Amino acid sequence: MTSTTAVNAHLFQDPTLKLTYLKVRGFDSKSGARSGGIKDPVVVDLAPGLVLLRTYHDPRRFFGEWWFTPHEMKQVIDYFARGEPAFAEGRPQGKGILQATFAVRHEWGGNSPNHLGLVGAVRLTAPFKAFFGEGDSAPDASQKTNLKPVQITDAVNRRRGVRQVFLPEAWNFQANYIVLEQGNSTDSDLIRMTKTYDVGPYPFES
Repeated sequence: MTSTTAVNAHLFQDPTLKLTYLKVRGFDSKSGARSGGIKDPVVVDLAPGLVLLRTYHDPRRFFGEWWFTPHEMKQVIDYFARGEPAFAEGRPQGKGILQATFAVRHEWGGNSPNHLGLVGAVRLTAPFKAFFGEGDSAPDASQKTNLKPVQITDAVNRRRGVRQVFLPEAWNFQANYIVLEQGNSTDSDLIRMTKTYDVGPYPFES
């Protein structure tokens, strides 16, 4: 493997690519049921040094598959123009800005009042591949009710959904991240962390 080869390249090659694509689209590979995802995912290259943020609620599952860039979160924060603590209103009940824009169903977090209550940041130390794109609607377990993501108007006046970064099997690559922050509160630290790590749009965020 050369220095420019993505450490997770095998997950974006056949025959594994099909399974990776089903996951990013939100499909269960066995039942075919959907649970959210990215509606038009594209493969992007993530360079070493890039910082990603992630919200979660289970401290044991920090290295999950769903992430976002600091610049994308800045678009969300700027659009709603709400500082702390107003930005976090409704989150414990599953009705906050984060659940609405990322189309994250509250039952996915066991209806916990701490759902999406934690945020962390990592810096990549190796090249990765990822899927990137706007989040899709999230059906419930019955596949009858959809949670549609709330759109934003971004810095260049585009009306669109919030974009996410999908890192398949992220937990298998912990040696390739530097943990910058972990276990911080989305209610009190998310805005600060976004300001700290936002260096403008990454090359794939056109």
